Amino acid sequence: PGSPPTELYEARFPPRSKRAAGAHGPGTREHVLVTQGTLRTGPVDRTADLRAGDYAGFAGDEMHVYEAGPRGARALLIMQWAQP
Repeated sequence: PGSPPTELYEARFPPRSKRAAGAHGPGTREHVLVTQGTLRTGPVDRTADLRAGDYAGFAGDEMHVYEAGPRGARALLIMQWAQP
């Protein structure tokens, strides 16, 4: 058993954009580091308001959202998939 498979993305969110994301496979974790702007993210019933420099980690195996602030946002998204 090694490290879980991991993917890294740079995401850009236009001003006031809203994106709903479906649940990923069981055990998936998402990590979000905001690099610019403001972003509300997390599971639908437990979102966190983040600004540049803030981090949130949450279970990616349930519905979650990304909602950018009035100036948009950029973030690094790290997906950690569960071990097969």
